[in-house]
Amino acid sequence: MGTLCAAVRQDRWLFFTAVAVCAIGLAAVPDAFIDFRYDRAALVSGQWWRAVTGHLLHLNVAHLLLNLAGLLLICELLWHRLPLLHGFALLLFSAVGTSALLCWQHPELSWYAGLSGALHGLWAGCALAGWWPLQVGGKRSMDGTIPAIGGVPSIRGASSRYFLMGALALLALKLILEAWFGASRYTEEMIGAPVISAAHRYGAFAGTAYVLMWHMSGIWFRK
Repeated sequence: MGTLCAAVRQDRWLFFTAVAVCAIGLAAVPDAFIDFRYDRAALVSGQWWRAVTGHLLHLNVAHLLLNLAGLLLICELLWHRLPLLHGFALLLFSAVGTSALLCWQHPELSWYAGLSGALHGLWAGCALAGWWPLQVGGKRSMDGTIPAIGGVPSIRGASSRYFLMGALALLALKLILEAWFGASRYTEEMIGAPVISAAHRYGAFAGTAYVLMWHMSGIWFRK
């Protein structure tokens, strides 16, 4: 169990480090904000990489640190049963899904930057991935424990389920409040630009969709 828990910790810290290095590295590249941000006109013209790289760019240091702090919390609190490759795939799917929905639903939005939309996808995906798999081979665990499968350790079902359900409920509440009242003015002042709350909703939708497709594909936690 100790070895398996160490493997999970290693996965999530490798993930955090990789994303943080990419975001910090892009911040140091001259003209990166112009060349790699989400730009609707450039994206439509074929610069497809912006659907991903735009989420790794930030408006200022405060914006970068705020999103990295959010990534750190998600990795520490919600990363229970997410294999490393699925973690990267979840983030990528959330980023591309957010960009695609922004491009489709918000033609008036000319540009966008920041990790927060994809982070909401990671929030939804990590919580759902940890909450869902309570059965193996079609049979529910008898003691409420999630069995260890594919190198991912078991966790006690009751407390973990409630915690992850709470995380999903908190995400839903946050999205509802943002849709109703708008984003935090303090956050907007800190990053120096309006918060695109729609990106949070689209990211959460994409992250949820990824885990649902993963489950429905029949390869849920397959070795």
